[in-house]
Amino acid sequence: MATRASLLRELETRVADLMDAIRDLDDLVVQYEGTYPGRVFSAAWRQARQIVSLGHRFEPEVPPATPAPTPAPVVSPTAPVAG
Repeated sequence: MATRASLLRELETRVADLMDAIRDLDDLVVQYEGTYPGRVFSAAWRQARQIVSLGHRFEPEVPPATPAPTPAPVVSPTAPVAG
C-alpha cells in the first residue's frame, strides 16, 4: 500500500512532467505567429494558459449558528393609527 508521502511525490513528478510538456507546446505555438490565424491561435493559447484561482471549493458550507431575526412587519404609511 502506498503512503501519503509517496503518493504526493508521484503527483509532484507527474505535474512536473506535464508542465514540461506544456512548455514544449508553448515553444511550438510561437512558430505560428507569422500569420493572422496563427496570432489568433497564439493569443487564445496564452489566455487558456492563465490559471484562475477560484479559492477552496471543497470545503462544505457551514450554516449560521443562530437563525436570522424575523423582520418586523411593514406598516403602510396610509394605514390609520390606533389611538
